[in-house]
Amino acid sequence: MYTKEKYEKDILFIERIERLISRRIEFLAYFFALSACLAAHTLYLVLFYMAGIKDMVIFNVFSILFYASTIVLVKRVKEKLNLVYASIAEIIVHASAATACVGWTSDFGMFLLMVIPIAYLMPNKNKKAPFIVMGVSIILYGILKYIYRDPGYTVYNIENTPYETVFYAINISIGSFVLIYVTTIYTYMNRYTECRLNSSG
Repeated sequence: MYTKEKYEKDILFIERIERLISRRIEFLAYFFALSACLAAHTLYLVLFYMAGIKDMVIFNVFSILFYASTIVLVKRVKEKLNLVYASIAEIIVHASAATACVGWTSDFGMFLLMVIPIAYLMPNKNKKAPFIVMGVSIILYGILKYIYRDPGYTVYNIENTPYETVFYAINISIGSFVLIYVTTIYTYMNRYTECRLNSSG
């Protein structure tokens, strides 16, 4: 039963969210997320350089340039969701390249699965896009898992080195942070939509 007390709580929640929803807040949400990606790749660049993994050093230079460009574009691009999908594509390619270079145990492959819920949680106009992301990610995950479960096939062998543990810890931390960030935003927006529907009925 939808009571007056519940109605008043919903209206208060709607007003609070609508105060937050603005172009500035939207910009800050994207800016913060893209800046975090830039910081992560800067950290990867340093670690790959220290570990002597030259291929990924070069890759991360381009990743840093990519995210620096998206941060500049976030204020100019109208369809900001395109920047999210461009970032998802970069994550998929980076995770695949890193797995080929250092193997499976550092868990770069985890990012291939992590991007799937992100694609579904975004407010998609193109309903096929999340399914494409999921299909590509799962196929790559399976192929890479099959090939690189044996460290002998990797370009660089960091097994049983401190870098293996460091990369693993960083990847798990970054992956957890991204999912918590995205799901928190999604949860609030989902509640906002629910409250709007209840209060208008």
